[in-house]
Amino acid sequence: MNSFEINSSESLIEKENINDNIKSPVQIIQKTCCEKICCCFFTNNDITISEYNSFLKLKKLTSVLYDDNKESHKNLLKELKIDSEDIFKRNKMNNDLNTWKTLGFQNYINPTTDFRSSGIYSITIINYLLKNSFDDIKDCFDDEFFSFAIVCIRIIYLLRLSLFLVESSNISIEQIANKVIPCDRRQVKVFCKLLVKDDYVFLEMVSKMVIFTKNKYMKEKKNKKQELKILLIDSIIYLSLDCVKNTLKNYSNQSKDIIKLLNTEFEKQMNINLK
Repeated sequence: MNSFEINSSESLIEKENINDNIKSPVQIIQKTCCEKICCCFFTNNDITISEYNSFLKLKKLTSVLYDDNKESHKNLLKELKIDSEDIFKRNKMNNDLNTWKTLGFQNYINPTTDFRSSGIYSITIINYLLKNSFDDIKDCFDDEFFSFAIVCIRIIYLLRLSLFLVESSNISIEQIANKVIPCDRRQVKVFCKLLVKDDYVFLEMVSKMVIFTKNKYMKEKKNKKQELKILLIDSIIYLSLDCVKNTLKNYSNQSKDIIKLLNTEFEKQMNINLK
């Protein structure tokens, strides 16, 4: 196994400190057989200290689990409920049932149990989507099979797994169990580089993945039997993950906007019918 090296431009003291303290899965991404023999492997895919610090910050942020004893956590959930009810009311949506059920939580009595895999950061992303992209997602609330909150949580977890953002000593086992092919060295490098420039790149990626999943599902569901619709949603979620990885793979220093590139990838996939 080969670890990421810290660029030589960084000071020796910083290099020693970071190598002593970092025991992240991002350090032990294996070279594929192709990488071992391909000259493209020798391009600079090593992360810098600033890139790793941004990566570590996001990893910690997305790994915080919901704690009912913490007021700040309860306030986040309360804020999501109040904001959701306000948005539903302004858009004249039927929310006579339970707000958590309308949002698409599995446990609409106590939605905190749904955050086990994605932590409290998923509350922030769900609320962000409702506030900033409601027109893009509002039709999913009329579909009995599309559970908006669960789709968000699932996407967040799979993207974290792919990018080695999950706090786990058995991350490779989790990746296999969830059928996730992890990002390679270059894809992780590109993501870390983007993260330094924009703290919100992960949030934006998740948002675009959710919108794509909803749009693709709405297009494809007409040809599916009811019992296959949930499986259809899951297959589209994995397709959205592939789109992110392809975008990271094809990203170059000349590329200006990763989200525009991602949208182009999604548009391409929208025109390809699923088998």
